[in-house]
Amino acid sequence: MQIYSEPLQKFRLAGQGLYDGPMPHHQTDRERLATYFDPLPMWYEPLEMQRVDREEYPFHAFTQRPMMMYHSWDSQNAWLRQIISQNYLYMNRGRAGRLGFRDYDWVRVESHNGKIRCQLKTMEGTQQDTVWTWNAIVGASSPTPARPPRAS
Repeated sequence: MQIYSEPLQKFRLAGQGLYDGPMPHHQTDRERLATYFDPLPMWYEPLEMQRVDREEYPFHAFTQRPMMMYHSWDSQNAWLRQIISQNYLYMNRGRAGRLGFRDYDWVRVESHNGKIRCQLKTMEGTQQDTVWTWNAIVGASSPTPARPPRAS
């Protein structure tokens, strides 16, 4: 596995004005290349999260698509959809309890992208500030800032 990425370093050098090849003309583009195109692995807050008020949207909403959903479209193994016949919103059991929620309560989750109404399922294996579901019912495949669920 290669940890250092030479292509990322070339982009970063272009952002810093130190590259012999093409370089961005806009200052915003140069700053973004110099900041985020580090040749070594690093973590930074997703750009989408930087645009959203954390007080208004204190949760992260994730969606996942399980394998049985990928392989069950059209005529491909239609029986696989029966494995998960309902999409729940999963939430940390302790956090749900502090907010007054229990398993199978109907809740409304709202993000800056939209809102959904679904049944809640609590579990221990979810972080305190995260809710998640299968198969894109929240409308995003990456972390999306979300308000705490509300009873509906």
